[in-house]
Amino acid sequence: MGFEQYPRINGYIQSKGGVKRGAFNKKAYDSGMESWNKLSYEEYQRLETEVDRGFKIFDALVTPTAIIITRQKTAKVIPVRDIVWMYTRVVTNRYNFIPTSKTHNILLMDRYGEYETLGFTTTGGFSKKTPADIALQTIRTITELTRKGIVYGYNDELAKNVQNDLQGFVAYVDSVQ
Repeated sequence: MGFEQYPRINGYIQSKGGVKRGAFNKKAYDSGMESWNKLSYEEYQRLETEVDRGFKIFDALVTPTAIIITRQKTAKVIPVRDIVWMYTRVVTNRYNFIPTSKTHNILLMDRYGEYETLGFTTTGGFSKKTPADIALQTIRTITELTRKGIVYGYNDELAKNVQNDLQGFVAYVDSVQ
């Protein structure tokens, strides 16, 4: 699919290196191109007007309509209406039990149970900075404009409930006004 009929979306994607199917990104490219088929005509029109005002968070552009993720010469879109859960993840890297660095990212889950990772930011091993938490709060303020039911944050009980009854969880998120 080309983005020529949507010059602002196309301009943003080109500014991030464009899209190209290569030897090492075939699956990611195909998945990304398939994701654009989930948007309706009205969502494309809204997204076209929102791209210039969207917030760049890690490797994504967040708007009230959708999140565009650009990496490895691919562009994937996740409609905000499909997002049900978002939370941060921090991985501490150690050498001989001494923290050397921390990797921060955001995980989001859509209504089909598929996860997508936003960003990989690294801080020092003893750093108190929380860039993923700050980014998640920014995403929350943007996405709550169009979808109020998204669950933010992680706990083990919630993860178990989602794993045991995904459809019930999605129905709950959809019911929140």
